[in-house]
Amino acid sequence: MLKRVLAVVLAICMMSAFLTACGIKRKDDGAEKDVAAVGKEEEKSTSETRKEQKDDPATEEDSVSKEDLDKALDSLDEAGLDMDDGLRDLLESIDEEDIEAAMQAKANLGDIKITADIPEGWTVEDSDNGSLSAIKDMYTFNVDCMAKQSYMSDDIMEYAQECLNAVKGFFDTAVISELTSVDIDGTKGGRYHIDLEIFGMTQRQMYIYYYKDDMVMMVQGCYMMGMGGDDAADEAEIVKMMESVKVERK
Repeated sequence: MLKRVLAVVLAICMMSAFLTACGIKRKDDGAEKDVAAVGKEEEKSTSETRKEQKDDPATEEDSVSKEDLDKALDSLDEAGLDMDDGLRDLLESIDEEDIEAAMQAKANLGDIKITADIPEGWTVEDSDNGSLSAIKDMYTFNVDCMAKQSYMSDDIMEYAQECLNAVKGFFDTAVISELTSVDIDGTKGGRYHIDLEIFGMTQRQMYIYYYKDDMVMMVQGCYMMGMGGDDAADEAEIVKMMESVKVERK
């Protein structure tokens, strides 16, 4: 069974991708509504809260809170996103203890450096110890690292399959790929993708898991399909970025 702390990290990562996808203008009761504006005040409030936390040594390590998650869920509801019950139930059940456990798993990493070949046009949003994220329009890229736990299989493909099985429990309608092997950061990783319907369009979320130096890495890349662009080129750009990830101890 996938331990809860890892399920929590995965669920939060998925929710972040949903929020990015909600930057699409849609028709609502006959009027066009920019759902990117939904939750703008919540985002501003969260940003101000995090600034206050950074100025407060007692909360310097906090990067997310239960209040942040609740506000993000409210924003998705305001945007009209129809989220699968399994994922919603998990997100709603996350409490401060879960968040603290996930943060402790990152804290146990020690000092590490995460790099990736991020193309022109992408904006790096987060680059702290244990995380790296970037965004371009409605495309997202994320890396999350945690200390490898004793209950994890030593075989990365077994562990990645366990994560994939957990994902299948989150969704009733998503199209989910099989697990494949990929070379990343000088080792082997397990990769799969999920195709989710959002406002009548499809978002593809891609994941790679791998081990290195007693750490477990989750690399995520997302894009909207069928938006009039070149889906194959979009996916190739994100996959290349994902497979360029390197993690090392300082």
